[in-house]
Amino acid sequence: MVQNALRVGLGVSIATLVPVVGITLLSLGGLAAEPPGPGKPAESTALSSDTGKQDDGNDGEEVPGRDAASDKQESGNNLRQIGLGLVKYMDEHGHFPTAAICDKNDKPLLSWRVAILPFLDAGDLYKEFRLHEPWDSKHNKTLLAKMPAVYKAPGIITRKPHGTYYQVIVGKGAMFDGLIELHIRDVHDGTATTILAVEAQRPVPWTKPEDLKYDADKPLPKLGGVFTDGFTFFTVDGTLHFCRNGFDERKMRAAITRAGGERIDIDNLQP
Repeated sequence: MVQNALRVGLGVSIATLVPVVGITLLSLGGLAAEPPGPGKPAESTALSSDTGKQDDGNDGEEVPGRDAASDKQESGNNLRQIGLGLVKYMDEHGHFPTAAICDKNDKPLLSWRVAILPFLDAGDLYKEFRLHEPWDSKHNKTLLAKMPAVYKAPGIITRKPHGTYYQVIVGKGAMFDGLIELHIRDVHDGTATTILAVEAQRPVPWTKPEDLKYDADKPLPKLGGVFTDGFTFFTVDGTLHFCRNGFDERKMRAAITRAGGERIDIDNLQP
């Protein structure tokens, strides 16, 4: 499968999703001003080598005096743009991107975050990538510094530059499931209760094909490294949600999987 994330197919029109893409920040208290344009490179904010990590080991450190409420709104805006970029990709190609752009032998080369650049007003940056080379090739590695601002979480400094907390959950039954090219119609549990993208606990290089791994027989992937009290996630229907820490594991697994047959209240994932 050559660069499977880029193949074109027939999809539903995004217009059919308009009624459900009215975004709400359920626990965030409304939207703040839009963050810098998604195509704008983020400023480099790497920690120096002698700066300590947070106690939770999330490879980042809060900016002193941060306004957490404002940062939650801005991070929600970022995730909203990323989520809608994924939906627009699906509308254009007939399926959501797979977690990675792969070579002809199905070896992951670049992240889905690169694949959706044209839908984040960053088409020119997308054209700079050599899609047949891995993310850390001599050429592609130079593009790490051009990380769009939409991939940078506000109010937190990553220990290494050009890292992003915005990730997808990859695994059997999730919205990113190996090389399966999924469509809205594959979400049998309901688009309003299935997670599409989320804030992870640890950042990864934004072009690297690395995300949160899900396995029904293993502990849940680590979520929420941007804020101390919980994390924001984006569901397939185009809605933002904020989940506080201490969620019920069974309910979270139901929200991660697309066709498990469970019924959950996505706005109440607590025990």
